[in-house]
Amino acid sequence: MYEAEDDASGSFAFTTERDGVYRFCFFNTRNSNGESPETRVELNVDVGSASAGFTPLEQSVRSISDKLSAIQMEQRNIRQREKRHIYMRQREKRHKRLTDKTSRKVLMWSFLETLVLVGAGLAQVFFIKLYFNKAG
Repeated sequence: MYEAEDDASGSFAFTTERDGVYRFCFFNTRNSNGESPETRVELNVDVGSASAGFTPLEQSVRSISDKLSAIQMEQRNIRQREKRHIYMRQREKRHKRLTDKTSRKVLMWSFLETLVLVGAGLAQVFFIKLYFNKAG
């Protein structure tokens, strides 16, 4: 928390470790004339090493820290993509095994169906021949 009294102007900088939503509250309870307090407030929010109030060394450290954070975020993204890629390859292998197994079953069923049809046709020819041989 930052507090200042009897300041006609000034600046303040703060840093955080996390991104997020921050609230700023301003109060002016005094006035030299005894009139209702009226204040003009300008608010500039800078992110990263561009923030005011840092020495050149602090700005350099902040800049490097910001770049390091960006690199770490990119590394996390790469790891997530790699995990997703591994998952997709495993999934593809499972689907290929399932497809190959189904294909073999369909092929075997087709051979069995062909044998049954050929057998039924031969049986019909045999029984028709047998019928006409007994009739004649």
